[in-house]
Amino acid sequence: ISCKLLEICCSVYNSTTGKDPKDDIRLHLMRNDFMLDTQKGPAEGAMVQIELNMMSASFATHGQDLTEVHRYLLTKYLPRDANLRMEAVSEALSAA
Repeated sequence: ISCKLLEICCSVYNSTTGKDPKDDIRLHLMRNDFMLDTQKGPAEGAMVQIELNMMSASFATHGQDLTEVHRYLLTKYLPRDANLRMEAVSEALSAA
């Protein structure tokens, strides 16, 4: 996915088109989602990009909301006596 975006950029910004990326400054907020390739297994550590999300500037206002949702879910589903081990947090989020 990211490779395709770079190919598009190269086709737009080149000596043939005369467009220079320095003259066309943009900010892109992107989040990549990866999964482990189970065909190759964890030994090879093969991560595969499965999704690329491009966010608009208005998405930044949702950061605090998302933090509050995570906090609520963790306090609801995480046992009170549990320390914040990664396993306990992932189990709580899965239960939610």
